[in-house]
Amino acid sequence: MKRTKLYRLVNWIWILVLIALIFPTSGVLASSPGGGPGWPALPPEPRAPLPSFGTFSAGVANGNPDQVVGVYVKDLLALPVVQQPADNPAYVSEQPDVATQFSLGKKHNTVGLMAHNYLAGGAFFDLEEGREITLVYGDGTSTRYRVREVQRYRAINPDSISTEFIGLQEIAPILTAKDLFDRTYGLEEDLLVFQTCIAKDGEDSWGRLFVIAEPL
Repeated sequence: MKRTKLYRLVNWIWILVLIALIFPTSGVLASSPGGGPGWPALPPEPRAPLPSFGTFSAGVANGNPDQVVGVYVKDLLALPVVQQPADNPAYVSEQPDVATQFSLGKKHNTVGLMAHNYLAGGAFFDLEEGREITLVYGDGTSTRYRVREVQRYRAINPDSISTEFIGLQEIAPILTAKDLFDRTYGLEEDLLVFQTCIAKDGEDSWGRLFVIAEPL
């Protein structure tokens, strides 16, 4: 097998792992905080006051102008961003109040941020269309985005690495993991994508939430 074909195969395998089984069973279930049909609302947990943007930005800076180190949404979240190990594109941080940047998203010039729905990912459900977001880079510079759309999908077989998906926001055909990747991280360049799992009926990986934002 040629090297290029092997490289594409490895990338395809990691897309399957990430989209189909992005978050391992934790033993902790979380429903989307917004409630609604199929997602019973959880009692809101008290949130610590957020730092000012200036304080947050200074606290996460590391001097690297090419590295995303934080994401800030006024009155909602202030999350440091960690990178995936080079040999583990399926890694998602288990730390509370931390997001993980999806390495494969960079290949499409897209910033992908992931978090478990029972940790920082719970706040992703409150990212509605029109909400403004600021990404912070290691040198203290920042880029502003605005949420353009929210996509929700149900995994037909949540425990399978090759599960297919059904869109919940529209009448859509059944999607493969690659189709789902192309609709989110591969949609177009320069986007910001948040991803977490949707829990329902005792299944913590019942579905997937994607919040897609575009630069201002």
